[in-house]
Amino acid sequence: MMKKSLIAVIALLFSGLSIILSQETHIARECWWEILIELTSKGSYTLEETGVSYAGSYDYTIQWSGCMEQDGEDFILYYEDSELVRWTPLEKMTRNGREIKTKKNFSEKPGFAFNYILKKEENILFDFLVRGFHVPQHSRSRRYYLHLPASKENSYHPTDIAYNLHIYKGSNQVYFSKDALLDKLTKKDFHWSWKRHSSDKDVDKPSFLTHSYDVDVEITIHKRLKE
Repeated sequence: MMKKSLIAVIALLFSGLSIILSQETHIARECWWEILIELTSKGSYTLEETGVSYAGSYDYTIQWSGCMEQDGEDFILYYEDSELVRWTPLEKMTRNGREIKTKKNFSEKPGFAFNYILKKEENILFDFLVRGFHVPQHSRSRRYYLHLPASKENSYHPTDIAYNLHIYKGSNQVYFSKDALLDKLTKKDFHWSWKRHSSDKDVDKPSFLTHSYDVDVEITIHKRLKE
């Protein structure tokens, strides 16, 4: 009797596993996923040098759209559109008076770079970053690159930045569970705050830069059926 019960339990386990595998195979063959990302960030920076100082702030929103489909154990990512829908920078220089640089004077703008989607265990991880810009905007020989938001999986920042170590609130691990892809519509929000101090003392005019920002990311995934 016990032997029959054990066989029945094993049969049920294999049956359940078969259903799960069958469901995943069906999804891979019959579905693709539309991805919508909205990233909003607000930040500020200060740069102190001998005889001159700069104070800047910025606020922007980027919207990215694309899709992905499953290819075996991996996902193929397709880009559709990326737009900087809002960009309001401001920089002030203090040196015997004050000069203001506004949006029209900024030669560089943030840009979204979605690198890939990685499947790790039972999660789908997003790898992306926002391309930064140089400051100060005022004409000078020495300028500094501002590193903007990046997900935890991103590896394109220089190693000396150690981007993830400068997050002091929230988390930049952007992910969905694999089971979430079974839903017709799934949405998730991510938030983190970042701050970094740096200095350049090996020059005639030492400089001290402080840069910080808050970031909010909203990702919506729609499951679509292949025609």
